[in-house]
Amino acid sequence: MEEELKPVETQEEKMGFFSRISGIFFEPRKVFNFLNFKPGWLPVLILIVVIGVIVAEITLPQNLLLQKELVSQSPRLSSTPEVLDKMTEITTGKRISTVVSEIIKVFIGLILMTSLVYFLCNIILGGDSSYKKVLSVVTYTSLVPTLGAILKTPLILAKNSANVQTSLSLLMPGGDFTKIRYMLLSALDIFSIWQIILIALGITVLYKFSTTKAFIASFIGWAILVIIGIGLGVMGMSVSGIPVTW
Repeated sequence: MEEELKPVETQEEKMGFFSRISGIFFEPRKVFNFLNFKPGWLPVLILIVVIGVIVAEITLPQNLLLQKELVSQSPRLSSTPEVLDKMTEITTGKRISTVVSEIIKVFIGLILMTSLVYFLCNIILGGDSSYKKVLSVVTYTSLVPTLGAILKTPLILAKNSANVQTSLSLLMPGGDFTKIRYMLLSALDIFSIWQIILIALGITVLYKFSTTKAFIASFIGWAILVIIGIGLGVMGMSVSGIPVTW
């Protein structure tokens, strides 16, 4: 037993925190092997939250402009110009709510994706791994969309618009956020696809599944999450009186 563990222990000694951060982009299997032996997610989660909050605060003016554009499409809300004018005012309350909403968004996203992958792999596909290991894999792969957010920030600032896409929504140049098909195309983002691939690779390491089986579990988990997200978005716009079309 000691001889079997020795190579993994040696690998563990060579993989510090920053090595794992860079490794998820360049040596993901090595990172997943480490997490399979020694799962951990809190430090990288803190990093993701901090970066997410910074990006959200930097791009707050552009996001408020986008919210104003959406609200202006509501006959009920756009009838009062004062409401629209106040939408773009940056207040302490808005900054605090931005921080809180970003933290909640990250936590809910991670828990939902982890739970879906764990359920699909352990219950449906009959695999055997711990929730903590799956959470570790999903958390580390979340560095990929975090990188996407960092790269998009300069473009958002340069265009002074939050409508900066790296997804198939580029096929709809108008950028109508109230169309369901636009939301679906937006979900097919290059960084999201990259994350799906990495989660599938992580599943092959944790569960010893075939590549096909791992990709199916990863894709289904992501697809369910997208459907939930779009559903909540449509519900929120409908409640606000913003017309939603296909």
